[in-house]
Amino acid sequence: MRGLRFLIISLVIVSLSGTSFAGPYMAGYFSGSATTTYQVIFDVNFAGTDSSQIPSNKWLGAVLSVAGGSGLTPSGWIYQNGVILYSDNDVNWAPQAWYGSSRIYYQNVPIGDGNYVAFYERIDKEPGEIKYRAYVYRDPLQYDRDIPTIYSWDHPTNDNNFIVGTQYHNGKWFKHLQFGVEGNSIISETQWKELNEHIAYYNGYSWRYLPAYVTYGSVAYITWIGDNPYKVGGQTYTGVNLDYSSSDRVKWKYTGSTIRNEVTLWSGNGYVSDSVSKPYQ
Repeated sequence: MRGLRFLIISLVIVSLSGTSFAGPYMAGYFSGSATTTYQVIFDVNFAGTDSSQIPSNKWLGAVLSVAGGSGLTPSGWIYQNGVILYSDNDVNWAPQAWYGSSRIYYQNVPIGDGNYVAFYERIDKEPGEIKYRAYVYRDPLQYDRDIPTIYSWDHPTNDNNFIVGTQYHNGKWFKHLQFGVEGNSIISETQWKELNEHIAYYNGYSWRYLPAYVTYGSVAYITWIGDNPYKVGGQTYTGVNLDYSSSDRVKWKYTGSTIRNEVTLWSGNGYVSDSVSKPYQ
């Protein structure tokens, strides 16, 4: 079964980005004038989801995506860090990089289960490479003592930085940092929940968040190459709404009623406040 799972991932995740066929996707994005950074992060958990109700041929994913570039000019590279929950409650880590609609680099490893307290997913632009990290907190004791299990993986890059915020280009709004839920197929068999929180970028002094809004997969443009736009997803994850949202936090929930595009998730900006520090070091 595990061998089949890895084959399914390699075939399905290819649809996370680009303008061709893609799996369902519902996300938030940072708004405001585009700026550059070298580090982005978010935290995920699946509390409130009964994974046994997810069909064995489907999976529930959480993904952080950011555009690469030189200054505010996108390069066409899309960097993604995320985790995937399966029906047997296993969670896999799936960092990857795309050039336009072509997946060039990817990794896929088991890192825990759906009952874990938190999965922090971080992407860093370091000299000549992109480094992905997953900080995994198994239980409240690990969280309270701030002693995560840390996974890391890297690959080469020619990009100078990441881009966050939005830009208008060639008739479209591009949302350079996105966070949300995706999958290989819509899971409508259970009212699953997925928390995305502490979404942030490092501005050289501190970890910050910006105002955030909903974007449908059908309009989740993130980068361009020449005249060609590229987006995360491509297909809207219908039936997804909010369990709740507040500053720098959103809990997605499948209700069967689709949240409206461009709904405000939070309107303020500020500094990330968290009870752990290891993922931010």
